[in-house]
Amino acid sequence: MPTKKLLYFTVYFPSFKIDSVLALLLKFVILTPNGLKTNATETSTITTTTTTPIPTTTTRITEANNTATTSRKSPGCFASNTSVRLATGHLKQISNLHIGDLIFVKRENQIITSPILAIFRHYRSLIRFVDIYTTDSIIPLRLTPLHSLLVLPKQDKHERYLFAKDVSIGSHVFSSDLRLLTVVNIKEVLISDDNGYTILTFEGNIIVNDIVASCYATYDHSIMHMMTMPMRWWFLILFQLRQLIEFDYLQQLTNKIIVSFVDFYLQAIY
Repeated sequence: MPTKKLLYFTVYFPSFKIDSVLALLLKFVILTPNGLKTNATETSTITTTTTTPIPTTTTRITEANNTATTSRKSPGCFASNTSVRLATGHLKQISNLHIGDLIFVKRENQIITSPILAIFRHYRSLIRFVDIYTTDSIIPLRLTPLHSLLVLPKQDKHERYLFAKDVSIGSHVFSSDLRLLTVVNIKEVLISDDNGYTILTFEGNIIVNDIVASCYATYDHSIMHMMTMPMRWWFLILFQLRQLIEFDYLQQLTNKIIVSFVDFYLQAIY
């Protein structure tokens, strides 16, 4: 009869106050707000309305050109139709992923598979996204302006994580096999009544729409990766426990606490 083994980890942390660290983690956690105002100069709106005998449902997509940055209270995330390739080779929309799914991530200079440790979903009545088109893409990578992705800027020899709003045409992003893809077009769009998704992996990055992107937003990727280390270890331990005893109550509870706190935090500061 097959047995399941639990992977044990020993982690040593310097002395600190738990409440202070948790406060920092929750404040700077993945889905923190984008705090810049919108200043659109050109917009074009496509509105689709479906009418039934009872309610009327309206879905609006607004394309904004030459727009400054993002709206307030917008979490750092990916659009709900973003594609993620599983270790099996199959593509899944980010909205259909599950904790424990093996996906592709970047570790140092190679692509490996890693399990999804947590999935954060936030509903917003209006979300501003940046669409990044590359030489190989028909469908753009759609993410919020202050979400980071791995970029080799123009006339630069060193790759680094940049906010989507800071990526420029002519820069290069990295494909799922670490080839350089040239950014050929960038647009901003407003999506109404939709969910934004963020995936957490132990490596702190994820390959979405065949492009290497960060799991983090709002603040520098390296700072976020360091600050979320205790949280990533916690989720990894929960994942191992879930495999052993097939009980994910703590995982679900942790996710709900973080998402609820972020929603409360966004409402409180604005």
